[in-house]
Amino acid sequence: MATTVTACSASSSDPASNAGQPPPDSGGNPNPFDGGSGNSSSNAFSVCATWIQCISTREPTLLGATIDAYGERGTCWKQKDVSVCRQGCITGLRQARAAHPEQTACVTCFSDSDCEWPGKPVCDTASGLCAACAPNATACGTPGPSPSDAKFVFVTSKTFKGELGGLEGADAKCQELAAAARHPLPGTYRAWLSSFRGQDPLHRFTRSDAPYVRTDGTVIAQNWNDLLYYLAAPIDVDESGNHLEIAGPAMAWTGTEPDGTDNGRENCSGWEQSDGGGSPSFGSGGHYTDIDGKWTANAFQECRSSAHLYCFRQ
Repeated sequence: MATTVTACSASSSDPASNAGQPPPDSGGNPNPFDGGSGNSSSNAFSVCATWIQCISTREPTLLGATIDAYGERGTCWKQKDVSVCRQGCITGLRQARAAHPEQTACVTCFSDSDCEWPGKPVCDTASGLCAACAPNATACGTPGPSPSDAKFVFVTSKTFKGELGGLEGADAKCQELAAAARHPLPGTYRAWLSSFRGQDPLHRFTRSDAPYVRTDGTVIAQNWNDLLYYLAAPIDVDESGNHLEIAGPAMAWTGTEPDGTDNGRENCSGWEQSDGGGSPSFGSGGHYTDIDGKWTANAFQECRSSAHLYCFRQ
């Protein structure tokens, strides 16, 4: 749906006068960005310059109106407080990023003070997005394991057909994504995947006494034994700390029971095959939105279909 942008009006109480422009904080509430150097004119101009760049990428036909409202000589600066103009541009950026996440010009924060959303208090300045925690979780007020020690766990941002190249191929995919993460993850990674009896996480993994931690700092299990059967939080965050958007079945290939053993059922011929040679072959998995045993053992689909992988640091 197209967005319309109009210049700021001298009267903020007239709905028509503000139609389509990024709105300031509603309801007369104190502006969360008031106070401090973060609301200086130069900072506000910089924020709105990013909003203008966002509009030029997303809806260039509205660029002229946006510049008229929020450009260096825009009407908003003449008619409203600097912090209100900055708030309007931040809100517009958030709305644009939510509608068009592929537009990296549409960032949502510039400092931690921009991240007032519950559960996302930290600004990742590399991406311009509010996040739950820094990788070591210290910014969330609860010190977590350091990145060098944390047993990071993630669901892959990419999906793969059942022909994974066996367990070694799946492990390699986990390792590659860990290295390519926005904040590269240290250590060795293996896929939570089983092919045959004895070739499963129970026998392939290092059984840690330390907590297993998502890449956004959330602990999913206090240790290996705590990991089995029930999780404290779903493994729905990828290697870069992003929550996966659910588009279709939220499935990850596993072939694994909640106790970490091979489930003895379909595994795409040891994860080496996507086509059954005339008849469909199947692989089993779990749903990354679940926290009970269904996170690892709850689904089947044809091997020629795609699913995610769970990756665990060893």
